[in-house]
Amino acid sequence: MAGLVVLRPGVDWTATGGLFDWTLEFLIGRLSSRSAARHLQEIVDNNLGSFWLEDLSPEAQREVVNHLRAGLVTAGERHLPETDQKPEWWHIFENSSPRPTGCHKGGCDQKLRAVRREAAWA
Repeated sequence: MAGLVVLRPGVDWTATGGLFDWTLEFLIGRLSSRSAARHLQEIVDNNLGSFWLEDLSPEAQREVVNHLRAGLVTAGERHLPETDQKPEWWHIFENSSPRPTGCHKGGCDQKLRAVRREAAWA
């Protein structure tokens, strides 16, 4: 089952269930807010399939975005197997990345710009 990460309405990412769970578990272990970590754990444990950033406090939202920008790519490159979708996801969160590989019809460029704009407010 696929999972949905929504940074804001219109700024989202759909991932396979395994990558979605891995992303939330990456965050759970790093969040200083135990209530935010419990919320993400509940999503994983109950296979809820979506995470909306706006469900967290403003402080937890900034922390999530910072972790996504600062550590997700490195951790994923080290720990996840190689797939066709992996380069697209990592490049979305790298601020200095070139055009994501494997993108079609400009969709990744649009997503990349939107996620970078969203991350700028953190």
